Amino acid sequence: MGRPSVRQPLILDPLTRDQLFEVVRRGGSSSSLVRAKVLLDYADGLAVRQIMTRHGLNRPRALRFIDQALRLGPLSSLKERRGRKPSSGRPAEAIAWLVGLLELSPSTFGFEDAPWSMKDLIACARRFGPRAGHPSLASLSKASAYRYFSMVGRPFRAA
Repeated sequence: MGRPSVRQPLILDPLTRDQLFEVVRRGGSSSSLVRAKVLLDYADGLAVRQIMTRHGLNRPRALRFIDQALRLGPLSSLKERRGRKPSSGRPAEAIAWLVGLLELSPSTFGFEDAPWSMKDLIACARRFGPRAGHPSLASLSKASAYRYFSMVGRPFRAA
């Protein structure tokens, strides 16, 4: 027999329990559906191991759902809060400056007078970007540059 749980029990009032049942009944997103089922099972007194096998979860994920419900409340914990922020971390002005480099000739910056190659474009952005007031471009990667060009609707094509 395992040791007793040190986690607090989840006590649901009838209104909250009805709202969780409603989430399960209507379906919603798969994440909130699974979370609602886990919370209902935990409130009914099922052990975490039983909840894991019933819903096909691993232990850290099941415990994360329960801990969020205990910390935030059952209904507000139904939303997924993980993941990256949508912003890239670089200011829009820096990205506009980088895209604007395509309009200029490489010879302006001391590179071979031919169409821009991605290697030369990144080297130019790393060297001259911080001088132009965009210090975030000092660590520009090739993948980020390709992403920025496609974001503004100008996918980079080497000539």
